[in-house]
Amino acid sequence: MWKKLTIFAPMSVDHYKDLRIIYMGTPEFAVTSLDALVKAGCTIVAVITAPDKPAGRGMELQQSAVKNMPSAKTSLCFNLKS
Repeated sequence: MWKKLTIFAPMSVDHYKDLRIIYMGTPEFAVTSLDALVKAGCTIVAVITAPDKPAGRGMELQQSAVKNMPSAKTSLCFNLKS
């Protein structure tokens, strides 16, 4: 009547370094998770974020918080258009 529940063991820490990640995020809180992935040794292949938007009195283009990260600058960074 009951099926056996299979529980998968989490990946070991060494396997995280083998991951090639495409990260998608824009707001300030997305910076902390991207930073955690970089510190864990994951390979960030590309970063996808929202396009630059005009802000402030001068309506100058402002980059997203994720795009301003140094780790995002070292990998490919793409802007999505809506």
